[in-house]
Amino acid sequence: MYNLYGYLCNYPIYILEDIEMAIKAAQFFTRKDSFGTYLTRGELENAHIHPVESLGDEKSRYWYVLDGDEMIACAGVKEAEHKNGIFLGTFNSIKKEYRGNGIGEKLLQITIEFVKNSEGRGLLIDTSDKESYCTIRCLLKKIGFQQVGRFPDYYEAGEDALWYYLNI
Repeated sequence: MYNLYGYLCNYPIYILEDIEMAIKAAQFFTRKDSFGTYLTRGELENAHIHPVESLGDEKSRYWYVLDGDEMIACAGVKEAEHKNGIFLGTFNSIKKEYRGNGIGEKLLQITIEFVKNSEGRGLLIDTSDKESYCTIRCLLKKIGFQQVGRFPDYYEAGEDALWYYLNI
């Protein structure tokens, strides 16, 4: 049932490989407190669909972290629709009380490794300009991502999308 990827501190990190955990990942992403702001209608739809769709796609992957039986973090990536070696970060969320322990950085490193092993050329991640997303923006810059775009009022009026890119 669980495909162990490795550990971070005492927390096991697993590769999402079955429908039961894909559904749990979708539920995890769509909780009201999973992100710093509410998800748009389209993001909610994708959060419900993509973890399940990823199961049959070798260029798509999710990883999750458990504390006992509780999912405390989950992250995903997929190849862009152009199928040109550019990958997109799909969703990345850590339960609030587990943030600041290196889980997000480890999941991001695992994601980058997956893109490299999939012969990817780059990784594009979008995030919000809201203050509640400051930690992920700082982490992306620390790892070497460059901000390559800003889209005013993208998510909703007053909330811009920021795009970060890492050349692999």
